[in-house]
Amino acid sequence: MSFKSVIFGLALWLLLACQRMPSADDPVARVNGQSILLKDYLRVYENLKPKESSLSGQDKIQMKNLALQTLVRRAVVLTTAEKEKIIISPDELEKGLDRFRAGYTDQSFKESLLEGMVDESEWKEQVRQSLLVEKLFEKSSQKIEAPTEEEAMAYFEQNPRNFRRAGEIRAQHIVVSDKKLATEIYTSLSQKKESFIELARKYSIGPEGQTDAIIEFELGTMPQQIEDELLKIPFKRVSSILESEYGFHIFCVLDRSAEMNLDFAQVKSRIYEILYEQRRRDWMDKFEENLIRSAKIEYNRELIRSL
Repeated sequence: MSFKSVIFGLALWLLLACQRMPSADDPVARVNGQSILLKDYLRVYENLKPKESSLSGQDKIQMKNLALQTLVRRAVVLTTAEKEKIIISPDELEKGLDRFRAGYTDQSFKESLLEGMVDESEWKEQVRQSLLVEKLFEKSSQKIEAPTEEEAMAYFEQNPRNFRRAGEIRAQHIVVSDKKLATEIYTSLSQKKESFIELARKYSIGPEGQTDAIIEFELGTMPQQIEDELLKIPFKRVSSILESEYGFHIFCVLDRSAEMNLDFAQVKSRIYEILYEQRRRDWMDKFEENLIRSAKIEYNRELIRSL
């Protein structure tokens, strides 16, 4: 082996020795003096990326940027809140979670998390950050102008489908899981051996069966074959036995109301609330953008490129 080969090999060994694998505690960025660690970045990246597919190329770059932006936003909010001595108590967080989750069923909530590519713990952290931003915004005393009547009227005219009252049906209801039992109940009702409420309390698996056996629902929310039947039978007449995925149903219609368009006077206060909340959200988004712009953010670009 020549002397030059020995020197080259030694130099290469020294170069490799000086390079080290990234540590989990290495910072990928610093925000207002607070480090964002590689382990936190990798955790958020894993939470955000699709679980059943691998990413490559531009998709991977976009996901890496999203993970980093998520952590930078978080650090900006947390460091600013700490500076302003603003916290979210456990009770405030619980109420906030309820507010953000309102309107979702368990299934639709899970689907929403999947669509947003976050798990429940990450979602809770995002809600906590949103609550902190709300408190920071309130502390800034930003004045939000109330919507005018002209703006409310314009919104009403541009969104007519939002201001219709759906048709409704009010009926007594019995549901059982066995068709033979449903037939026996129907026969008993036809022969007037027992009242609807008595039979509902005795046999119905629906929650209303334990009270007055009455349900109210909007048209479009029940299986079509059930709605069709309930729209045509006379009031206080027992329906035929109707089957759905929940079991075998018997109804007695008490009242029906048709779909109707609401007028401006009926919904004006609701429109004011909608427009004010939209305006408030816009201001809060701008407020958060300004927080990020004014923050001191340093990126470890060499480490980020190596990931």
